[in-house]
Amino acid sequence: MAKIMLVDDDTDFLAIQRRVLETQGHTVVTVDRADKAVDLATVEKPDLVVMDLMMEDEDAGFSLCYKIKKGLAGRPLPVIMITGVGTEHGFTFTNEGSEPGAWIKADLFLNKPIRPEELIGAVNKLLKKEQGR
Repeated sequence: MAKIMLVDDDTDFLAIQRRVLETQGHTVVTVDRADKAVDLATVEKPDLVVMDLMMEDEDAGFSLCYKIKKGLAGRPLPVIMITGVGTEHGFTFTNEGSEPGAWIKADLFLNKPIRPEELIGAVNKLLKKEQGR
């Protein structure tokens, strides 16, 4: 199974999603601040990052995603971006190149609240894609 890094400033969310992923056999590393995530990823070497968009600063998720995709954690990593922005403000993030949110280089977007099967499906999809490379 894979090593997954979860990044969110909501510790309850981290605990719940950690449990979901561990039941699937994954090793999970959590961090509650975007500004600590690149350093932790460099040490832990995850296969995939699941992260919140809005954290300690308004642009924390944007910046972290950019750094992770740029390879600042040792190599570019697949990213699943989870956000409540759509629920709260009506802005829809998609996984299509010409749609709103395409300028954020995350591989997949999930809107909060998420169901366990959504997260598991997204993780499996990206891990399968990575294995095919």
